[in-house]
Order: sequence, then C-alpha cells, then structure tokens
Amino acid sequence: MKILILTTSNPYKKAGVVALDLYNGLNAINGNEVKVLVKDWDRYPNKNIIPYLSRFAHNKYWVYRNLLERLNLLRPLHKRTNRDYNVQDYDQTITYYSTKALIKRSGFIPDAIIV
Repeated sequence: MKILILTTSNPYKKAGVVALDLYNGLNAINGNEVKVLVKDWDRYPNKNIIPYLSRFAHNKYWVYRNLLERLNLLRPLHKRTNRDYNVQDYDQTITYYSTKALIKRSGFIPDAIIV
C-alpha cells in the first residue's frame, strides 16, 4: 500500500514528531511504501521525507508575508476569518497547494493520504 503523510511541521521537532511516528509505524509493516511531504524547507536525513517547497520558494513566501504584515495589508484578512481556527495561514478558506502538485512532488500516486 502506498501512503502519503502531509505535515506542515518539521518531523524532527514539536508537532511534526507525530508524522515521523506514523511514518515509522507504517513503514515497519512489510509491503507499505510510505513518504512524508513537509511544508517547511529543510534538509532531512531520510530520503522519504520530502520538503514541498524549495528553499527559494520557502524564503520568498516568508519575506512576502512579513512585508505584507509590516505594511498592514493583511489586516482585512484578520477581520474576515476567525483567528481561533487558523493553523498556519491567515485565510484557511484559500487553497494554496493543488492536490495534483502535491502528488507530483511526492513521486508516486498514494492509496491513502494522512493529513
């Protein structure tokens, strides 16, 4: 079975450890091909842990976001969304990543996706 795990956190730190635990548990079962797709860019020792964004795209995203915050252009987004339910981005109603792009980056078509 091919399984793809999606996480926004580094799998070796904080909340991302859950994704790494899932990876290790599912990978221990024979016949499973498991990969972890991570939003944050970093170099990971395991070849099956893949960053979604390149280093350039990751840095460009944070520079752009910080610039908008400093110019107070993100304030309307704060009013439009409920901050109690935002995890990573200001507006959770917008899809930033397409499913097709995520699957292409993972390198295989998964049977199951764990978010």
